[in-house]
Amino acid sequence: MRLWEIAARAHCNVGLREAALPSLARYTRYTITDPAALRRTLAAVRRDGYAISDRQIEVVSLSVAAPVRAANGDVVAAVSIVIPARTQPQRFVPAVLTTARGISRAIAIGAAAVEIRRRRKAFRPACGPQP
Repeated sequence: MRLWEIAARAHCNVGLREAALPSLARYTRYTITDPAALRRTLAAVRRDGYAISDRQIEVVSLSVAAPVRAANGDVVAAVSIVIPARTQPQRFVPAVLTTARGISRAIAIGAAAVEIRRRRKAFRPACGPQP
């Protein structure tokens, strides 16, 4: 499972999380393929708010990811950064979290703007100038 999938799937309902377990592919010797280990990893991602993939896809790189949320709090995407395996991933956690939160806020602001426009169009005074 790729890192963005881990970051996003950690916040899915239990049924969707469990559906992914039988199809775990091994990319490197570090790839999590044990269902119990993946469950623990997903729980840690939900608790911590970010995921770190240490050489699970390529042995030369690792990744840090965080979920992007819609206005209602649902996870709709994930943002991640890929860095060389020799790098300390914890250094990048604040930047990834900040980016994910910024995108989430932009989505929420966009959703609010759409709702405001929808309400304005729905409100048509009986007399007077039309917007």
